[in-house]
Amino acid sequence: MNVFCVYITNISPAIINLHIFFFSFFLFQISFIVLRLICDSLLISATEPWKPGKIISNLSNFSADGLHLVWEESDAFVNRYRVEIDGYLQTTLGSKPEIDWNRLLLPVTQYKVKITAISYGYVTNYPSYGRKESQPAANWIMTTECKPDKHT
Repeated sequence: MNVFCVYITNISPAIINLHIFFFSFFLFQISFIVLRLICDSLLISATEPWKPGKIISNLSNFSADGLHLVWEESDAFVNRYRVEIDGYLQTTLGSKPEIDWNRLLLPVTQYKVKITAISYGYVTNYPSYGRKESQPAANWIMTTECKPDKHT
């Protein structure tokens, strides 16, 4: 035991401080890695969105040349939605459950609308850690006549 104490006293304080620094740095790195793993696992579970709800008819406009859809939002964190009508896809710019359709549709025609919730698990809008999608919600809509031209 005395030999150990003598050995410790013969080590310079600079070397002891250096060892303490590296040991502390090592512990910090380990704790950072563990924290990152915990956060990533929480993000993964948070990225699985639920299926969006039904289209809200009284807030939507079913005009063939100005379709505006509003639907019930998903019950989970969502970055954006993807809407499919007649084989064409369009995504929302953000998480708000509404879209202005940028293609013309035929008037007085029934269309199947599929809405899929997309989540990246965090607030930013790009999938650097992957993405998860909900099952698509299927709705049927009937377009109305085109909007009258305002300039005639």
